[in-house]
Amino acid sequence: MAILQLEEIRPGLVAYLDPKILVEYGIPVRSSSDAVHPFVCVDVTTDGHATWVMLTSQPWRDKRLLPHEYKSGGYPSWASKDTYISNVVIEGPIHAFQEASRDSEMSQTGKRHAVTEDGLQFIRDRLFIRSTSK
Repeated sequence: MAILQLEEIRPGLVAYLDPKILVEYGIPVRSSSDAVHPFVCVDVTTDGHATWVMLTSQPWRDKRLLPHEYKSGGYPSWASKDTYISNVVIEGPIHAFQEASRDSEMSQTGKRHAVTEDGLQFIRDRLFIRSTSK
């Protein structure tokens, strides 16, 4: 396990984040649990803020399956297990997300889970998110 580095936080990165730490930074996470969850970064602005979408392994009425071909990097289990896109979208300063990964990130630098560019567009289209990333 290794804390995220600020330069790693970019669209497509999948990270395990602690919602309790995010709340300490004023970033509310709408979830039925305050357990650590995987999130995918869908946007990073030039002023150092990021937008993330919660992912889950649990299918539910408002969650959409992320096709396997849109997953890359990380451990083999990441690519082979079903992953669903929730409708939980959070925004805040990137340093808050770095801190939220401190004791929860399950991958290592250079072996991070990721979503491809096509996968990011798939997520944005389903949640009506516009990207401001360059």
